[in-house]
Order: sequence, then structure tokens, then C-alpha cells
Amino acid sequence: MKLTAYPLTLRQLQYALAVAETRSFRRAAERCHVSQPALSAQLAQLEAVLGTTPGTRSPPRPGDRGRRGSCCSG
Repeated sequence: MKLTAYPLTLRQLQYALAVAETRSFRRAAERCHVSQPALSAQLAQLEAVLGTTPGTRSPPRPGDRGRRGSCCSG
């Protein structure tokens, strides 16, 4: 059985989850303890690998503050 290396990382998936949960790149970056440009760059790489934008770049809904917690710590 041949194992194939996937060009994406667990960290990129955690960042995408944080953006989806908070609906904000800024809040997701704060939650993951990285700068917003670093988070955006990782998500751009993930989008390139997937060949699509996974719905993370939509505008926030009125009154949506996101959830508390941290998927990126530890």
C-alpha cells in the first residue's frame, strides 16, 4: 500500500474551522494566536490545494459574534 502525502496541514484545517465558527478572519486569528495575514496566507494555500474557496470568505451576518473557545490552542 502506497501512502500519499497530502499538501495540506491540520493547522490549515483548524484555521478554516476557526474562521467558520467566528465568521471573522480577525477573530479567528486572535483565537488561534496568529496574525491575520498569517491566517489568510494559510487559508489561501488550503484553497489552492482544494481548488475552491470553502465558504470562508463570506460577509458576517448581522449580530453574529461567533463562538467562544479555541480550536487552535494546545
